[in-house]
Amino acid sequence: MNGFNPAGRLSGVSIPLNATVDLHMHTTASDGRYTPASLAKAAHEIDLSVIALADHDRVDNVLPLQMEASRYGIHVIPAVEVSCRWGDTQYHMLLYNVDLTDARVVGPFEELKRHYAEICVRGMEQLADQGKPIDPAVLNICTAGQPVAPYHVFQAIIKHEYAPNMKEAHELAKTVGIDFSPPPDMREVITNARASGAIPILAHPARAEQGFHPPSDETLDAMIEAGLMGFEVWHPFHSAYDVARYLKLCTDRSLLTSSGSDTHSPSQPPRRLTGWPSRYSRELLDMCGVHVEDYSSF
Repeated sequence: MNGFNPAGRLSGVSIPLNATVDLHMHTTASDGRYTPASLAKAAHEIDLSVIALADHDRVDNVLPLQMEASRYGIHVIPAVEVSCRWGDTQYHMLLYNVDLTDARVVGPFEELKRHYAEICVRGMEQLADQGKPIDPAVLNICTAGQPVAPYHVFQAIIKHEYAPNMKEAHELAKTVGIDFSPPPDMREVITNARASGAIPILAHPARAEQGFHPPSDETLDAMIEAGLMGFEVWHPFHSAYDVARYLKLCTDRSLLTSSGSDTHSPSQPPRRLTGWPSRYSRELLDMCGVHVEDYSSF
């Protein structure tokens, strides 16, 4: 692939201390609106040096984005946002420095991709029987060439005006069997990730929107004991208090810190591409093959 590492991992990359990064974003491979080409261009327009693609339970667009971003001199860390559970609560976990060839991490995603394609095809047949057909041309716009997944069907349902929003589109899709699979246990995901050399970081831990529940101090301790390596400290849904709290936790426990916009599309305030200072995530970047140079000391 034009000299790109099939595993997707970076090595020997150096950026200046004043460089900016964004370590959490999505494309059409999951529920984003960006294609690899449009995301690379958007990252270039705000002068990002390093980005991390973290689609939900999919890594399909990592290598295409690396190729597109290389045109602008932007480095792409291979990552993924995994839906998982701790007890009865679902969380999102960012895995950085993913080896795209390691079956321990990407194998479950490939199985999930095949499963979703099957249930989406069957479900869309049932929708058509109910008088709610999905136009293949509309679905192609939603998938942008990726294998179909529930997110794409939800988007197509909205475009056809069978439902007004994602929540109601999801509810309609569930009636024909199109839904997300039960998430795996977080301990298992952490164990497999670390065995492969990937870095597990809890995404937006203080996000308190519907469907998200910030972990208690007891749960945080247990997650760290299970091998969680850090937290996404800087996120658009985190208040100044949240940032201070998780930054202190990471400092006190020698954990890694991440910073990401969690952007899904160009027109999604407040989650727009953001140039976070590289120093916010310096140790994490270093573990992902990106060395932050303080040239002022030379």
